Amino acid sequence: MQRTFCNLHDTIELFGASLDVLGEEWKLAQSRSFLRAQFAIEASADAVFSKVTDNIRGAAQAAAGRALTPERIQELCREGLQAVFGTATLHKP
Repeated sequence: MQRTFCNLHDTIELFGASLDVLGEEWKLAQSRSFLRAQFAIEASADAVFSKVTDNIRGAAQAAAGRALTPERIQELCREGLQAVFGTATLHKP
């Protein structure tokens, strides 16, 4: 899980300028998917990155030598997912 968080962080950092395109794709997918699935995806993203967890701390440790803090990983992943899923998702704590 920790490696996954680190990979997600790196992906968002690398492709951050294109998150608006992913957001548009998400809107298209919403119109074609079941409402329950949409809520599950959005709620999962919110739950996973609502606060710094042991898994996020582990992701920061796995990225040794890169000066990534757990807070930075959590914040970037949260903001990136918010950019894709929209502002109604991922409410600030």
